[in-house]
Amino acid sequence: PLSHYDMQNQPKSARFKVVNGVGICLIPDFRRQGQLPGTRSCILTKLLCRQQEAGPLSHYDRLGTVVNGVAPEMVACGAARLPTRVQRQHTACPPRGHFLVLAVLTSLCGIGLALPAYSLHTRHTPPGEGGFAPCSMSGTAVPGGCRCDPPWTGDNCSALDELPYGSSTPKCILPWANEIQATWGGSPIQADDGTYHLFFSWIRRPGNSSSGPPPSIKSWYNLSVVAHAKSMHPDRGYMFQRVVLEPRGGDAFDGTTTHGPTVVRLPNKTGYALFFMGLNCNKFPGTDCVKHQWIGSAYATSLDGPWERPETPVLTGLPAPSWEGGMVANPSVLPLKNGTLLMAYRGLGDGGVGMAVSPQWNAPFTRLSGGAAVLGPASPWQLTRDEDMFLFHSSRGIQMLLHQEQTGVEVGAHAYSLDQGVTWRLAGPAYNTTLVGATTDIVYTRRERPQLLLVNGTPSYLFNGVQDSDGYTTTVAVPLQHPAP
Repeated sequence: PLSHYDMQNQPKSARFKVVNGVGICLIPDFRRQGQLPGTRSCILTKLLCRQQEAGPLSHYDRLGTVVNGVAPEMVACGAARLPTRVQRQHTACPPRGHFLVLAVLTSLCGIGLALPAYSLHTRHTPPGEGGFAPCSMSGTAVPGGCRCDPPWTGDNCSALDELPYGSSTPKCILPWANEIQATWGGSPIQADDGTYHLFFSWIRRPGNSSSGPPPSIKSWYNLSVVAHAKSMHPDRGYMFQRVVLEPRGGDAFDGTTTHGPTVVRLPNKTGYALFFMGLNCNKFPGTDCVKHQWIGSAYATSLDGPWERPETPVLTGLPAPSWEGGMVANPSVLPLKNGTLLMAYRGLGDGGVGMAVSPQWNAPFTRLSGGAAVLGPASPWQLTRDEDMFLFHSSRGIQMLLHQEQTGVEVGAHAYSLDQGVTWRLAGPAYNTTLVGATTDIVYTRRERPQLLLVNGTPSYLFNGVQDSDGYTTTVAVPLQHPAP
């Protein structure tokens, strides 16, 4: 299927699609002309294009497979060209059973480039080779497209169907005695008693002062701590409880900073595990501190604590020339049915996403695939820089939300795995920088740290760390489309 296309402002007769910012014209008007593939006359297209910034060319296969109809040669371009008009010509049809695609894009990346003809039937590779799933593993393929599972939407079911955030401003998710506090996303979970808990990154004022403006997100690496909030509502009214992971000082890997928490319930309801990033900016001063992040863990039988925290990290970075560059960060952990814990993590400079497993919450994690990156520039797909992963189960398999860089406003991405988290495919954009309100939309300059609150196994609320035009950072939550009762 052609996953990323846009029918807006295009001639209906041309059946024009824009796929990941790349102009692709399908053979149009077969039914109107009474023709089917295999007959002797088909309409191909030639596109004259203008330059326009576009999203990432995320669906391609470096081994030469065409993914969603996009030629792999297109990935060399930082800016794609979108068509201004379509010219038609007649030629012989491809063999029966194949739909031929031909797009000649002029002035592409400063040169003329002709795309070869490709079959729209993409090769389904075995799971070990990173195969494809119809409708992004979030829907059912039907004639002409996809029927998406709630809360997914879009032509290939890659996007979250966000609902208006309501009458209250999203900044009120953490009402804090009317004080402005700097937070940066959080990990939500529902307790057995129906209450909602949020473990979030709190960027405290220097010296834990209660006065003065909130610190900038740029200071997270030496001011952040993991804190706990609680609410009777899933998307608002979270009240501060306590700091749960205070920096331990000294030479500890988390001596000055704890950040980026993700909380999970362990198999068989044996308790809860909290995974986080630890830094020691006294041991590694200045901006060198961010190059020495490691992943730690904590455990509690109740979400209210107390939390038991080992002194050693569960994953440390491999030094260069490894793509990890000596650090690991942004842990997201998913318990599998066999009790194994699956972790996604990133390396230095968001250059790649790796996967690791552990038999228990406080045991070292072992890298999968020999430590190779599965997404990002260091992976075989060589895509945009990725971070802030969130792993989750759906009824169809293991999936992931993540933040993508260098993609304009389409900052959220959706990925899935067909082999229990070993290899991954990007499905496409999941959300952008705009929160749709009941009366007023809010456009943020940054919207990162995606985390889902699952209700009865279904993604029901999307949490993000956001930054507005004034530099203020906070944590927001928006409801997602629920399944019909």
